[in-house]
Parts: sequence; structure tokens; C-alpha cells
Amino acid sequence: MLGNCEWALSAMLSLPELASQIPIYLKRISSNGAIRNVYHRLELDRHPDTLLGNQKQIYTYLKDEITYINQLPATLKFNQFLFAHAGIEKRLDYQNSSLSSLLEMQDFYHKGHILDEIVIVGHIPTSNYKQTIDNSIILDLDNKIICIDGGTGVKCLSQLNALIIENKNNKITYQQEYVQPLPIYQITQDIISQHQENHKISYPYFEVSILQKDNQFSFCYQKETNQKLWIKNEFLYMRNNNIYCLDDYTDHMLSIKKDETVKLIGVYDEYAYVIYHNHVGWIKYQYLKSINND
Repeated sequence: MLGNCEWALSAMLSLPELASQIPIYLKRISSNGAIRNVYHRLELDRHPDTLLGNQKQIYTYLKDEITYINQLPATLKFNQFLFAHAGIEKRLDYQNSSLSSLLEMQDFYHKGHILDEIVIVGHIPTSNYKQTIDNSIILDLDNKIICIDGGTGVKCLSQLNALIIENKNNKITYQQEYVQPLPIYQITQDIISQHQENHKISYPYFEVSILQKDNQFSFCYQKETNQKLWIKNEFLYMRNNNIYCLDDYTDHMLSIKKDETVKLIGVYDEYAYVIYHNHVGWIKYQYLKSINND
């Protein structure tokens, strides 16, 4: 289906007024992006043309791919299910929703819809809608909405979700599968945390102010959500004289019994950021032992 990234790529290579965006785009994407690969193959990095010339050459090379993208549907109805990349407007003639709504709606799960069909969307990571960092699929059949985006490509901590819908004897069932290739570690002794609070920093409220700075964590205040929490110093950075948290973050200190297993997100000095039974949080790294990671 057509998503905002596919539409943007097609527009950037098709519209002359967007030719100037190509070098900006190349600075922001990874080394294996389609446009970057073509840029190298055409040796435009060594022998650049004008902006319009570069655009025309890349478009010509990717003409079949762009043609395919331009033919993708913005909505797809299949039995009692309606698929859209980001969401639909509250109207029975959902096909006439604005393209910006279909491809970029920011809060569809909370806005809802008025159709009889179950609407299945991606675009906004499911964790954005939750009180904890949890990238699993949202299956809200009461409100006839399913959100499947696990944040892959936009969040440091993410997972690639798959929703499996089966119809057997006129009975619909749903299964969820996901891929999250993190190493598995075992807990070497019981961990009892005295810190039971669980705060979350998430999009779009990443700006914080530091109230107290210690060696490992800094005590911070997030204005829009009125939260005070300890943030690991490695997750804080400055931009334009303002302090920000790097990504989705929780200050949850986990309690875990010996021999339980966790997924390791990262090691930050003395502490490990881990996932335990879909709960994200912190423990001392010294209590971890690597297993089955070969």
C-alpha cells in the first residue's frame, strides 16, 4: 500500500520544485537507501549534474519502481477489513479522505472512525499510544481499530510486527508475531528494586530540564507531561541550548528473580537497559550472564 515515505520518494523524484531536496535527503538516510544506491551507481557523487539533472537521471533509473509506487492504493477494503497507512477521516465516504490524512494522520487511534469495518493502520508506532514502552500490536475490536506499527526505522527500541488474520468456519481469529533481534541474558541473582514508579518519555515530548545531575542519572522535569524522573545521562543531549531525551525512555527499575531471562537493549556504564516480559527497564549489568547468543 501507499505510505507517506513512498509518496515522498515519488514526489521528490518527479516534481522539479523538489529537486533541491535530494541532497538534503541523502544526508539524512542510511547508506543502503534506494536513492543513495542509484546516486553511487550513476557516479553522481563523483560527477554531479545540476539539481534538476540529478533528479532526472535518478528518476529515469528508477522509473519502473516509481511507476509501481504511483499505482499503489491508499486504501484497501477486504471483506470486513479496511486498510490504510495512517488513518481515515470520520466520514462514510472514507475514500475521499484527504491524502494527508490517509498517509500522515498523527492520532487516528484516539480520533476513531464511523465505519462498520475494522480499520487496520500503521504509521504511528503503537508505543506512542501506551503508558509504557510496548511495541506490540493494538487490537481494539470494540472501537474497530487495529494498529500494527512496531516503530522499526523510527525508534531505537522497536520490533517488526505481523498481524495474522484467519477465517475458519466463519470465525475470525487473530495472531501476533514479531521480530526483535536482541541478545538474551540470564539473571544471576534475585533483584529487588525499591523504586516502583514508572515514568515514560515519548514523542513528541522529548525536551526536558535538568534539576539535579549525578554520575549515572540526572533528575529531570518534562513540562508538557508534568513528570519528574531520573534519566540515564547517556540519553540526554543538547541542541540549540535545549536539553532533550534521545528517544522513548522509562525510568522503571525492574525486580527480577534469579535464572529469569531478559532481552538486552544496551549497556550504559554500570546499568543495562533490558526487556523483561515486555516490560522495559533498568538493572545493574553485573547481574547478567549471556546465553544462546551465538
